[in-house]
Amino acid sequence: MSWNSINEMIGLALIDPDFCQELLDNPVAAAQTRGVDLTPKEQDVLSKIHVDNIFEFSQIVLDKLAPDHRR
Repeated sequence: MSWNSINEMIGLALIDPDFCQELLDNPVAAAQTRGVDLTPKEQDVLSKIHVDNIFEFSQIVLDKLAPDHRR
């Protein structure tokens, strides 16, 4: 998954409450329904995210999946 895809998914979640809930309920399925190809590591990280809002979700994604130069 590219950072463009992550930004698109989070951006969509900010303006589409239905997609936001899908992303919070089952991030892997929500990404896949949008055609986002996930690596096994990304699937693992996303499947372990259990939060109540998109802000916590985005922070975890950033912490766990950001390229080394962005940490």
